[in-house]
Amino acid sequence: MLWVLAACAPESVTAQAGEARHVFYLHGRIIEVQGLPAISERYGEYRFDAIQDRLAAEGFVVHAPVRPANSDVDAQARQLVLEINDLIDGGVPAQNITVIGASKGAYIASLVSHHAENPQLRFVLLAGCAPAVTDHMVQNGIGFSGAVLTIRDSLDTLLAGSCQDVFNASENATQMRELVVETGLEHGLIYGPRDEWILPALDWANAVSVR
Repeated sequence: MLWVLAACAPESVTAQAGEARHVFYLHGRIIEVQGLPAISERYGEYRFDAIQDRLAAEGFVVHAPVRPANSDVDAQARQLVLEINDLIDGGVPAQNITVIGASKGAYIASLVSHHAENPQLRFVLLAGCAPAVTDHMVQNGIGFSGAVLTIRDSLDTLLAGSCQDVFNASENATQMRELVVETGLEHGLIYGPRDEWILPALDWANAVSVR
């Protein structure tokens, strides 16, 4: 797995670990299939670097793993839980860590939430919870923990959907909110750092009221 790390490391990691805010950004499946650059005939280029740059510009340390083709979602999620726990063990407060996942990345983020079982972690699921995925999660007892925000375009009805059924079955979630935006982009919403998702995601990561 290739990891891309944005933002400069502080001069004293140990001293400043408690102040740093971290985002794990998990991309959509198209990057697994095509690599970078990834371009959809319907939605255009997946602006992976621009998304990282926008998050880093807001002061976050950005962890952006580039997954190989046909990555096993559960293995990816468990590896990310280890990475997150390493940060926590190194002095980063759990509430300073947010996992943002888009499409397939949203499902991996859901599994991170499930496996981590940490009520202080924060999650943003972009264009996740497709109906078949939601059914699978509910039927297999896969629930959320921590604070979970979901964002999808109102027209993205095939590849995304409501996470409410998973919310209802999640005993360890501390906060849950669904946000439906109207951009007309359908699944293309996730292909760049659009304000319609990135502003509420930043608010959620900073634990302030979502715009």
